[in-house]
Amino acid sequence: MIVTPLIWAALVRMVGAQAASAPMQGVPLAPASDQVMVMVNGKPILAKEMEPYLWDWRASEVLGDVITYRLIADEAKKQGVSVSPAAIEKAVSEQTQAILLQAPPGVDAEKNLRDQGFPKSRFYLKIQGDLLLEQIVLQHFSPKDFVRIAALAFRPKSSARESLEASQKLADAAFTRLKNGGAWKDELNSSDDQTALKEQDGSLGWRRLSGFPPATQDEIRKGKAGMFTRPTEVGGIVQLFRLDAKGDAVPEAELDQLKRQFVESERDKLMTQLRKTAKIDQFYVGAPRPVNH
Repeated sequence: MIVTPLIWAALVRMVGAQAASAPMQGVPLAPASDQVMVMVNGKPILAKEMEPYLWDWRASEVLGDVITYRLIADEAKKQGVSVSPAAIEKAVSEQTQAILLQAPPGVDAEKNLRDQGFPKSRFYLKIQGDLLLEQIVLQHFSPKDFVRIAALAFRPKSSARESLEASQKLADAAFTRLKNGGAWKDELNSSDDQTALKEQDGSLGWRRLSGFPPATQDEIRKGKAGMFTRPTEVGGIVQLFRLDAKGDAVPEAELDQLKRQFVESERDKLMTQLRKTAKIDQFYVGAPRPVNH
């Protein structure tokens, strides 16, 4: 079913009547209850004839979206976080353009969104919530939690314990050679295990420090750029790492990349936590169960 502006306007206003903080951008004026919507064989269909069906057909989605927005907005207020109208308009414009690029030539962006279940008002609601959530997450961002890392990987030939031990010995030997001045590139070229890493000189880019085993984290915190960590098993593969840079030295041009990476890894966790701790009381027994809650 296509969510028309009439349906979304009516539902957002119904649900939003008790939630004044829900943004109303893009919400058209709801028709009066006695407004003639269409004439069928000379007989009118009034707005009030449609409204009962709106609750049954789409209200769960609207209620879910408004609850999600309310949870985010409450947390944003608690943390003193806000998003400017200009930032919202910019995000709406950018995402609309991105959708247009994927749509067939000549397709109206607003109609395309509506056909996907996202009329303009729902689009605004989602984007404003997403931007607030992003700002909340970034309250906990620190470049110091990231490191730029390169790796050597030693894959066991089988799942047998002896195979893992053999890989550990190869990694230990490589570590010793590197510590004694051996060349990183020689180690990369010494084994078929390194094929996937060779093109990037073994680089894994920026990674969260918390994603490494505790002992490796400790080595990295104490070390300086250029140091090598002792081999350790990560996901069934023995690896050793070269520290290329710490986050406190991240170039300004790469800072946005780290922020995006951090937001992507943390936003769902935060949303799950907000839902888990929320107190949602249902007062209207006929209200539909909200989606995602």
